[in-house]
Amino acid sequence: MSYAAMLSALLTMGLTVHLVQRGMHRLSRCALPECGNAFADTTRNGRQRYCSPACANRDAVRRHRSRHRAPASEVG
Repeated sequence: MSYAAMLSALLTMGLTVHLVQRGMHRLSRCALPECGNAFADTTRNGRQRYCSPACANRDAVRRHRSRHRAPASEVG
């Protein structure tokens, strides 16, 4: 069996065990529109929104900048 086939089988088994233990509702897509990666929510409360801390930070920076952006008429 090739390395790729073994890795694929291992990932499939892991995903199956996760779905059986935690449920299908724990699979989700990243909340960052330009990302769209799928992830398995492993948090206790089941409220994970992003696939990685990098995506969460990118979205937080975007929201912060949109709140604190000066209106175009005042820039000059």
